[in-house]
Amino acid sequence: MRYDTEVRREKLVAEVEALISNDLPVHGSVMALASETGVSVGFLSKVFKSVTGETLTSVLNGEKLRRAKKMLEATREDVKQICFRCGFDNPDHFCTWFKRRTQLTPTQFRAEHGTRKQSK
Repeated sequence: MRYDTEVRREKLVAEVEALISNDLPVHGSVMALASETGVSVGFLSKVFKSVTGETLTSVLNGEKLRRAKKMLEATREDVKQICFRCGFDNPDHFCTWFKRRTQLTPTQFRAEHGTRKQSK
């Protein structure tokens, strides 16, 4: 019986990881992921941590930050659009969140790390 439970937990985590990978703007919160997978937020968080050793929130934040940095480095896309593509609803919150993690605003990060080529 324990094996069956463990297999189901691993499948749930795999499903969550696929959702994050495939559609972060829609599945950018623990609540959205729980709703999509049909389990409670608490259960999903507990299972994710027990299977991966990481919290779901830290994985989501890491993926959002990785994607934001990549877009800021490689594109001239507006910061507001990057915000939405990374699963945020509020550009001001995104900028504060980004600065808390990088010590730079998105615009400062782009100036220091972004491509020098202008998109046409």
